[in-house]
Amino acid sequence: MRLREATDVKHRLAEGMPFNMLMFEGKLTIEQYTEYLKVQYNIFHEIESKVVLPNDFIRAGKIFSDIVELVCKYEDKNAQPLSIDTSSDISAEYCKHLSSLSEESIWPHIYLNYLALLYGGQMMKKIPGSGKMFDFENSHDIIKTIRNKQLDDWADEVNVGYDYIIEIFEKLHKKTIDVQFS
Repeated sequence: MRLREATDVKHRLAEGMPFNMLMFEGKLTIEQYTEYLKVQYNIFHEIESKVVLPNDFIRAGKIFSDIVELVCKYEDKNAQPLSIDTSSDISAEYCKHLSSLSEESIWPHIYLNYLALLYGGQMMKKIPGSGKMFDFENSHDIIKTIRNKQLDDWADEVNVGYDYIIEIFEKLHKKTIDVQFS
């Protein structure tokens, strides 16, 4: 079975998660989106520490810039500052899994996370801030690099990644609900 077909069910589950839908609809607050960015920062930082990627790939620095931008924007309007601290217990399990992988075994997660930004992320333009995370200079080259390495044998590991992403979206959504009712 081809990779896309073997991961389609989990892909659709992740896409339909309530937190992801709020983000897609542009309904996240600065606080909620900043928490999401911290999770993304940790994931991309872990991936980028495991494998040497072309500069066009590098996302962790862009994500950190997005966090700084939103923290500054938030502080201008609110007495309680947002933290620039990028630690997040929400992404800890996924990052632990990523840290256990070899350089070659990390590629299914590059496929999952980078293509998510390159495709689905391009529809996430209703976000607080400028969204540097989604800006790729040579998106066609990055996609081509990933597709040239892509193997159908990655399906199990990509699905593991989706399991973590789904869990992360559940935790982010729960945190969103907890904040609304506290």
